[in-house]
Amino acid sequence: MNEEDKNRWLIIAFDKDRKVTQVISRDEMSEAIGAKDELVAKGAYKVVIYDHETNAPFFIHFTHTSDPT
Repeated sequence: MNEEDKNRWLIIAFDKDRKVTQVISRDEMSEAIGAKDELVAKGAYKVVIYDHETNAPFFIHFTHTSDPT
């Protein structure tokens, strides 16, 4: 894959056991935020938006629950 072919944003969803449940790639930030919102609505415990340009996490979302387990 060429560098030009990569989408800038990688959205990674995790479950409570830290297992990756879904990976989505988007080119625009608004699309990445929308994908993050969809994953959270579907019950993802943690969602990370990773920036290919800076090679670093851009945004991390944790779902908070009252269940201590």
